[in-house]
Amino acid sequence: MKKIIDYFPFFAEKELLELRINLLKDHVDGFIISEANKTHNGEDKEFICKKLIEELDLPKEKITVLETHIPDSDELVPTECDYAFARDAGAKELRAKNWARERLQRDALMAHINDGYDDDTVFILSDCDEIIDPKHLEYFSQCSRASEGNVIKVPLVLLEGRADTRVFEDKTFVDWSKSLVLCTKKQLHNGGSPTIFRGEYYNPYPPVWITQSGKRVEDCGWHFTWMGDENSRGYKARTSVLSSTPEAFNTLSSNSAERFGGGCNNRSLKTYPVQLLPKIIFDLPRVCNFLLPKEPGLSPRTPMADYIKSLNPEEKEKASKLLLLLVELLKG
Repeated sequence: MKKIIDYFPFFAEKELLELRINLLKDHVDGFIISEANKTHNGEDKEFICKKLIEELDLPKEKITVLETHIPDSDELVPTECDYAFARDAGAKELRAKNWARERLQRDALMAHINDGYDDDTVFILSDCDEIIDPKHLEYFSQCSRASEGNVIKVPLVLLEGRADTRVFEDKTFVDWSKSLVLCTKKQLHNGGSPTIFRGEYYNPYPPVWITQSGKRVEDCGWHFTWMGDENSRGYKARTSVLSSTPEAFNTLSSNSAERFGGGCNNRSLKTYPVQLLPKIIFDLPRVCNFLLPKEPGLSPRTPMADYIKSLNPEEKEKASKLLLLLVELLKG
């Protein structure tokens, strides 16, 4: 029987772990999760994934957790690949070690690809917050097996801060199509790796995208980036491969790679219809509250909200009375 395995590194994304496993558990044959004992910037970190799997009552019989031990900084030797990803020349050695830690965690799968997997086993490779829409999984997996010389990359909806806000650049949604990969065990075994396929570093299997009537099929899943409150975003910002300041991630479009290199001021957040989100989100209260909090974190601000915020106390009272009157008129 041909298998599909979902593989991803885990940091501390409890709610996204709960969503991902529950969304895909009936569509894949198993999950492999890599968790490291250090953050990407070298801080010590406890292994928590196995405990969360128990706490969330996830199907542990389908889940393998790889507890990956990263060397201490003075023993960590970056590779040429790590230096290539270290974009900030002013702190190249520091950033290269950050990327080395990220690579070691992401590529932990490579020591286990011969654990009973046939050459045509399809692996989904992505971050925990990058999730394929299961309705595409069977067909895309068939395409992956048929594309022996290429890996399949999957375009995702880039959502930031809240699950109902999508990142746009001017009037066009920001492309997020190079991170989630479908490949076979044979491709991993013969020169590939999760890092190589994601980062396109000397990739022996050039990526292709699924098309229909000559056009690329878009929005085949979701990237739930920088979700959660200010504390969780700040922790992720401080410990990521880029080790940016927490303040940088509470601004619009803070997720973008371009921003780290010098800013992207023409990006904005626009409303994304909740009807297009996985319906299971609304059956998981903890996940729903995390992705769609009642007190919004990063979200588009309407002109009316901006206007009311600018009023003095007396003007706010008058505006509130007018709004209440308007509501009553609408009811009538």
